Amino acid sequence: MELDPAHDPARALHGHEGILAGLWSAARSSRLAHALAFVGPRGVGKFQAARRLAAGLFCDSMRAGASTAPCGTCAPCRRVRAGSHPDLFVIDVLELPADERPEELTIARFVRRERDDSWKGPTVDEFLALRAVEGGWRVILVREMERANVAAQNSILKMLEEPAELVLWILECSRPADLLPTIRSRCVQVHFEGLDAAAVHAVLAERGIAAPRAERLARWSRGSPGVALLRSSQCALEMRELLEIVQTGEAPPLIAARALWELEGEFDGKTAKAQERARARAFLDLALDVLSDVERAANGAAPEGLAHGDIAARADFACVASPILRRRALELLLGLRRDIEANLDPPTLTDRAFLALAPLAAPRQTQR
Repeated sequence: MELDPAHDPARALHGHEGILAGLWSAARSSRLAHALAFVGPRGVGKFQAARRLAAGLFCDSMRAGASTAPCGTCAPCRRVRAGSHPDLFVIDVLELPADERPEELTIARFVRRERDDSWKGPTVDEFLALRAVEGGWRVILVREMERANVAAQNSILKMLEEPAELVLWILECSRPADLLPTIRSRCVQVHFEGLDAAAVHAVLAERGIAAPRAERLARWSRGSPGVALLRSSQCALEMRELLEIVQTGEAPPLIAARALWELEGEFDGKTAKAQERARARAFLDLALDVLSDVERAANGAAPEGLAHGDIAARADFACVASPILRRRALELLLGLRRDIEANLDPPTLTDRAFLALAPLAAPRQTQR
C-alpha cells in the first residue's frame, strides 16, 4: 500500500507546528499528559499531527537534543514513515478499503476477548502488555475515536486511568460530544482550528492538484484540507457546474441530474447502492453550502468573504434573484439530505433536488 505523503515525519504541518512544539516541550520537561484528545473540525490535519507528535518522541535527533522537529532520516523516523515502528500502535479504519471499513470501532480492537473473532489483528491490551522495544515512549493513536461504541470506550477507561510510565494515548476526534464523559475527563483536549485558504491551497498543491482547481477547492473547504481533497475526488467542481447551468436555465434539470451520475469520482461504499448514496450526499451537501452562502449574502454578509460568494454576487442565478425559490429549495434539500440517510432511492432524490433548483420552480409574478 502506498503511504500518504503526510506520513513522512519530516514534513511540516501547515498551521499546526506551534501546537506540536508545545507538546514536544512538555514531553522534554516530563509535563506531557498521558492521554490527549486531538479535537477539531474534520480534515484539518489532527491525525497527521498525532503521527508527527509520535515521530518526534521517537526521533533519535530530537531525543539527543540536536533538533526541535523530527529529522525524517533516522531509523525511528523511517519506521514511523513506513508504518512499522514497534512502539507505535495505530488504529486507523481509513487505511482500509472502503468496502471493508467498519461503521464503528468495537471492543475487539481494544481488548482481546474469548469467543470473539470479529477482529483477528493485534489489540491495544496486547500492545500494552509488551515492553517498549526501543526503550522510550509507547504511543497508542486512534483515528476517529468517535466511531468507538460504548463498550469499546468503556474497555479502555482503566488503561487511561492507570497508565504505565511513558505511555501516551492520542485520541483523534471530530465529534468530542460522541465520546463518553468519562473518556473526555481522562484526556487533555488539544484543539485544532481550520487553516486559512492559503495553507489549504499549499496542501492541495503538494498533492499535485493544479492551481486553478486548488484555489477553488481551498475556498470551498472552510479551512479543511481533508474536506478539499475529498471534494476533489468526488467531482465537486463538476457538480457545481451542473448546479450553475440549471440555476441559469442553460440546461433542463433532469438532463443535469442524469449527468451527475456520469461523473467519474470516488464514492465510498461497500455496495453499489451505498456508493450511490455517497454521490447523492456529496451533491446535496454542496448544493446546501451554495444556497446557505446565498442566504448569508442576502442577509448582509459580504460575498467576497463567503466560500461560494461568486454565486451569491450573480444576479442571473435563480436562487439569488428569487428569495422564495431559495428558501423553498433550502427546505427541500434539507429534507432530501435526511432522506438519503433513510435509504431512499438516491437518483430519485437528486432528480427532486435539481427540479427544486431550476428557475421554473420559482413562483411566477402576476403580470399587471
